[in-house]
Amino acid sequence: HARELTDHAVAYLNVDSSTSGPDFKAVAVPSLNRLITQSARDVLGLKESDEKIVDNRLGSGSDYTVFLNFLGVPIADLTFNGPYGVYHSVYDNHLWMQKFGDPGFLRHAAMTRLWGVLAMRLANADVVPLDHRATADRIREFVKETTDAAKERDKEALRPLTAAVDRFTSAAAAVGRRIDDLLA
Repeated sequence: HARELTDHAVAYLNVDSSTSGPDFKAVAVPSLNRLITQSARDVLGLKESDEKIVDNRLGSGSDYTVFLNFLGVPIADLTFNGPYGVYHSVYDNHLWMQKFGDPGFLRHAAMTRLWGVLAMRLANADVVPLDHRATADRIREFVKETTDAAKERDKEALRPLTAAVDRFTSAAAAVGRRIDDLLA
C-alpha cells in the first residue's frame, strides 16, 4: 500500500500511549504545528506557547516512523504525558488506568475529541492545513546548529546546504502567502 499512501495520505495521527499523565504534548513535523496548536487550544483549552505544545524533534521506533521516513507522510504523535511508572509492566492494564492513571477516562475522552478534530480539519479543509514555513524555520535552526558545531575546515562543505535552505525558505514563504490569500 506504499504507493497509495504516498499518493493520498495527508497526515498520520499517531497515539501510541494516549494517557500516561496530565500534560498534553505532541511531537510532529513542523508543517503540522499550527493545526495542532490551534486544535489543542480549541479542544483542550491550552494556553501554553506553541513550543510547549508541539516539539519538532522526532525520534524513531514508533508506529509513525515508516510513514514519515519511508513514505514522506507528515506525522503527529499525540499523548498526555507524566510519571507513568507501570509502562509494559504487570500493572500496565485497564484496572490501573481506571483507578490511578485516568479515573473516569477523562484524558482518554479528551484525546479522542482532539484526534477527531484534527482528522476533520485535515479531511475537510479547502486547502490542506500544512504550513511549510514552519518546516523551513526548523530546518534553518537544525542547519545552524550543525554549521555552528562544525569544525572550521568543514564549514565550506556545508555552504550548499545553507543555500538549499534559503531556496526552500523562499518557496515555503511563497506557498504560504498564496494559501493565506486563498483563505482570506
